[in-house]
Amino acid sequence: SLPPGGTMAAVFAPAYTMREAIGTRGARLAIPAINAPDSVVVSGAKDDVEALLAELAQRHVEGQRLFVSLAAHSPLVEPALDAMQACAAKVTKRAPRQPVAWNL
Repeated sequence: SLPPGGTMAAVFAPAYTMREAIGTRGARLAIPAINAPDSVVVSGAKDDVEALLAELAQRHVEGQRLFVSLAAHSPLVEPALDAMQACAAKVTKRAPRQPVAWNL
């Protein structure tokens, strides 16, 4: 049920810079991941992502579209929320039985 035409991009800029750059496109774009202080992911409608990347390039901010076919974690996934919630409601939740060991 997701609409076609979504994509994601990696951008080498701080999140606050990207929030400013997204500006009025906030209904069609999102920042689903902040990978580092100067590395974020932008997700949304392909035309908006590409326009944003072009604007950022004018300001010498590097960015690159990711090779994905949908705009995960963006406003474009809203049509799938009901189905996802119905699926999640079927999952039986319980405390974990396997111990977890972290390497950090």
